[in-house]
Amino acid sequence: MKIAVIIQGSCINNIDILHANINNLKDYIDPQDIYISTWNEDLWNNKKLFNELKRLKDDNNIKVVLNKPILDKSLLFNNNNFVKQSVSSYNGIVNALKFNSYDYIIKLRSNAMYKGYNVLIDKIIEEKNKIVCSSSFFRNDLPYHPGDHIIAGKTSEIYDFFNLQIEKIKELGVNNNIIYSYLSDKRYSYAFYDDPDLMDKIIHQNVTNTPPEIKFCVDYLINKIGRNVYKKESHVLMKKYFSPIDINKFDSYYYYVNSIKCEIYKDDIDLNYNGDIINFITSYFKEKCKCKYFLCKHRAGYALMKTLFNNTVKKSEDLIPIVQDDITTYCKFVSPYTLLEETKHIPRIGV
Repeated sequence: MKIAVIIQGSCINNIDILHANINNLKDYIDPQDIYISTWNEDLWNNKKLFNELKRLKDDNNIKVVLNKPILDKSLLFNNNNFVKQSVSSYNGIVNALKFNSYDYIIKLRSNAMYKGYNVLIDKIIEEKNKIVCSSSFFRNDLPYHPGDHIIAGKTSEIYDFFNLQIEKIKELGVNNNIIYSYLSDKRYSYAFYDDPDLMDKIIHQNVTNTPPEIKFCVDYLINKIGRNVYKKESHVLMKKYFSPIDINKFDSYYYYVNSIKCEIYKDDIDLNYNGDIINFITSYFKEKCKCKYFLCKHRAGYALMKTLFNNTVKKSEDLIPIVQDDITTYCKFVSPYTLLEETKHIPRIGV
């Protein structure tokens, strides 16, 4: 069984994590099958980063893929750096396939590290007909929302997962008029809502407010089964085509949550918070928040993170039907305060 590992994302501030992650990978993966897919713009005028990346490459016999900056003509389309994630993942995969023929691909992020990759490799073999994703942010309160910190599976499936988005990005880049067709396309709305009246009230829900993970997933499934996918069948299709891996089964892990600038260490949570990540999140925001007002960015961050971790799916059997249409869960115009019990009365905006 031949496996390629693609580590995608910016290397700025992540060199130490990359070193640690590659050292952990080398126990299970031949270093020449490890590819770092990053941005050449990060290396411009940054000699230290260039030298660190070169040393990382030379010392470990890994390959580095440098991607050109992307000018996205549709800011509506590129929420949460969706274009960069798509391009760096896809180019890493394409370059890997130029060097070798791989049975499986593991796509990781440059701001994350795991120890004990045997559990992931075993999971890929066990679930060979599914895409394996990290339990981090594999959600049961949102339809079609796998965790994108780890995306792994058969080469053909992982290639399709990202190639579909590359084709879309090319269309957007060549013809700006195509943007309108994506804004008026209801494919994501069908995946989000059962209520047709609510769907009609959503403003550009399909593109502007759709998390990247859902875009990847919904487009992959539509291509896979040849029709639109619907909210009422989310738990069925996710069980059939995706499988979360409980990251607590790794010996250790680290990942960075960009939206709240928070570092998540398994060792720290196990040692200081009895393995309870909600306890860690509560303490983290209490320590950060020195604000005078009850409604502040820290409380909003806490609300969002608490909701995320309370709805994490660790195994496919835990997936259940999502019966409520809740605009606050999706709409980017709404502060996460509405996710907290004590502040959910705040008026909802965006519909």
